[in-house]
Amino acid sequence: MVDRIPALTVVQTPDGWKHFAFAEHRYVEFDDTRILDAGEIGGGDGRWRSVVPEIFWRDNTDAGVVGEASVSYGDPRFHTYTLVKGEDVAVFRDRELVEQSTVAKKWSGMNSWLGGAALQALGTVRRNGVWKLLALSGDRYGFFGDGSKVWETGTISRKWPFLPPRFQTDIDSVAIVPESRWKYLCTKGSEVVLFDDSGIIEGPRPVQEKWPHLWQRLQEWEGTAPPATDAGSEAPSGAGETGTATPSGGITLPAGAIERKLSDATWPGFEDFKRYFESCAQQFWEYKTPKGVHPTSSAIVFGDGEVKQTGTTGFPPRPVMSETCDEMVRILNTAEFRAMYNLLPAGTHVVSAFCQLYVLKYREKLGLAGARGTYTLRFSVWPDVLEHQDEAQFSQDTLVRYSASDSKRTWPVTVCL
Repeated sequence: MVDRIPALTVVQTPDGWKHFAFAEHRYVEFDDTRILDAGEIGGGDGRWRSVVPEIFWRDNTDAGVVGEASVSYGDPRFHTYTLVKGEDVAVFRDRELVEQSTVAKKWSGMNSWLGGAALQALGTVRRNGVWKLLALSGDRYGFFGDGSKVWETGTISRKWPFLPPRFQTDIDSVAIVPESRWKYLCTKGSEVVLFDDSGIIEGPRPVQEKWPHLWQRLQEWEGTAPPATDAGSEAPSGAGETGTATPSGGITLPAGAIERKLSDATWPGFEDFKRYFESCAQQFWEYKTPKGVHPTSSAIVFGDGEVKQTGTTGFPPRPVMSETCDEMVRILNTAEFRAMYNLLPAGTHVVSAFCQLYVLKYREKLGLAGARGTYTLRFSVWPDVLEHQDEAQFSQDTLVRYSASDSKRTWPVTVCL
């Protein structure tokens, strides 16, 4: 059972606060009311599969610690995360590995303070271009900067004497909420507490009460295996361009890929559309990548495209590696897709149409053979699609073509089955 949160981050966005929790080989992005994104850290379908070194997620029963290191209110694509496992440190963004180092090299002051003890929890914050890190180890705390900088050290019980005894030692995770008066969010086991330097603001209370949606997702993942690491590994059941799956007559798609069922009904005319599409969904509709369309514990994944350099960043320049969306774009620009898209309800988003068609084509592979009604499902896809209209000179024709960015992410789509 997942009974603790080894790493927790609080991120400030234009819409308010959101959190990242890391447990074992997975992450959950959430706010106080709902799950925003979730999945594997690395591996074939992991969010950071081409960025985070394998040591930070493979067979990872203790995910270490994580800290948000982005510019406040910045574009979330540029949030910077810091993962620590043992002596190893990785600093990364969604599309690039910024730095791989060790605790001793990156934070020599903190390393000397640890004196060989384990770094159990880490919170990071950046203000006016200066880093400040809160490290917890046993019953001790320390505030540090990069390199040899040491701001303050002491014992948790003397710094925050109002904390219950169980929260004065061996904390699992800590996050700094950088408001005008800093707040600290700590977890230990299945409990969470929020406090500042003057006293407790909330808790301790069960994580299940504060964030029931997070706790439910963590429990859904109980006992599931970590992802494969190399191209020769066996693909998930039902994956591949030509693979097949045995119809179950029920719903076997993992619960983590289903946000909710909206209705037992479907939109008027859907049954006729479904029969027509299925009569047309022949070989030319295949999603032609090595892993095809397949389910994971957290999403329906449109299989890996080629991972290639899509730009550079920093100085000296470092490559930015991204998974390409060539296969999806190819399909969007076919005559067959345009024909089916035009039969869907007016106003349907082009990527929603894409997901609707392919969840029908691969419903048995995806474990949805017995599903009937309207569902909101989670898809790992490229949602940022642009429509280009080129009006032909001396003609009434308008030529429409689609392109997409290489920013793949988990995206909820409502579909009928």
